[in-house]
Amino acid sequence: MKEKGKKRSHKGLKILLGFIVLLFVAIIVLAVWQRDNITALMRAQKQTQETIAEEISASKENTQKEIEKYNIPIKRDFTLEEEEAIRQGTLSVEEAVSRILGNDREEGTAQQSDNESGTTSTGNTSDPTSSHSTSVQQLTEEQQIVTDSLTELYSLKAYYIGQLGVVENDLKAQYKAEVGTKFNATAVAKIVQKNMSRIISLESECDDKVYSVLDTMRSELEAIGADTSIVDVAEDSYVNEKSLRKSYYLSMYK
Repeated sequence: MKEKGKKRSHKGLKILLGFIVLLFVAIIVLAVWQRDNITALMRAQKQTQETIAEEISASKENTQKEIEKYNIPIKRDFTLEEEEAIRQGTLSVEEAVSRILGNDREEGTAQQSDNESGTTSTGNTSDPTSSHSTSVQQLTEEQQIVTDSLTELYSLKAYYIGQLGVVENDLKAQYKAEVGTKFNATAVAKIVQKNMSRIISLESECDDKVYSVLDTMRSELEAIGADTSIVDVAEDSYVNEKSLRKSYYLSMYK
């Protein structure tokens, strides 16, 4: 009987915490009343988590196709599994960005080559026979601008996904400390209200930083007479994926 009670308690806590997050985002939608928030909420109600995940993946693939035209070191976007690891705090921003730049793959390839040949890589970039020195890609000025700007955007993306996890954990901890595991609608409303400005501020901060990077990238490309269409691609990708991500998180708690 005790085991049954524990199972019910754990299940109730999971549902409760899910409800808190759902209510939290819903109230933000009502308070801010932005079109993309409303769209995200409606999508989450109508579609499954799997369907939304497929849309996010499709958006990533379309963006990557445009990036590949520049032949730059950015190999891919984060996977959904990596983004979840970032949100949970088990994958750092630095490691996540290193992965999409292909650094982990290149280092593994170099190590494997060293092991097969019976040599040890010293990492000396002045050695022309070094696997690291031969793998460095010489970029044009345009490629360098695009690489640096997109790397910064992906770093911001990873950082703010991590911040979502921090806020979610804080919200759960606040509720548990103040109320425990029993559901109390009044307590939920108070905690949501107390944290609402924090979430709105976080999104606004993210938007400001992203658009600052986009503006700089456009200016730098224009200064050398290069095409700026990649800036529009990056902006559209950010707006679309942000809305999809809100729907994805909301759909987790349906």
